[in-house]
Amino acid sequence: MYFDESLRQSEDIELWTRIALTTKWQFSGIDTPLTFYRVNDTGLSADLDKQFESWQKAVTLNRENAPKFFKRFYSLAKAYQLRYLARRAIQSKDRLIAFKLIHQAIYCNFRIVLQEPSRTIVTLCCAWLKLLPNIVYSRLEKFVMLNYGHRPFKQ
Repeated sequence: MYFDESLRQSEDIELWTRIALTTKWQFSGIDTPLTFYRVNDTGLSADLDKQFESWQKAVTLNRENAPKFFKRFYSLAKAYQLRYLARRAIQSKDRLIAFKLIHQAIYCNFRIVLQEPSRTIVTLCCAWLKLLPNIVYSRLEKFVMLNYGHRPFKQ
C-alpha cells in the first residue's frame, strides 16, 4: 500500500479508505498521542474550501470499488468532515464559515448529534457564540478553557 502522490491533501484518508475497503487489515487506536498537529493560517490546510474539496476527491477515488459502503456511510463521513472543518473555522476566527459548516454537517447527517452529542453540540454552540462581539467571545473562551479546557497529557 502506498500514498497516492497525485494528491496534495487528504492522501492519508484516501490510503486508509483504500486499505479498509481492499484488505483484511484491521485498524486499532491508541490512547496516547504519538504526534501533534500544528495548525497555522498559512499552511496547506488553512483554506477550508480546498481542504473539503481534497477530502471529497480522496474519498471519491475509492467510491466505485465499494458502492454499497459509500451508500451506507458517505453522508455520515461527510458530516464528520464538515464538523471538523467547522471546528477549524472557529479556531481561525472565521465565524460565518464555522456557523455555515456546523449547520451543513448536522443537515447532512443528523447521526453525528446522536453518536457524538457533546462534541457536535459544543461545536454548534461555539459557532453561535462566535456571532457575539469578539471581545465578549474571547473572554468567554478564555474562561471556559481555564476552567473546563483540556488538561495537558501526562508524560
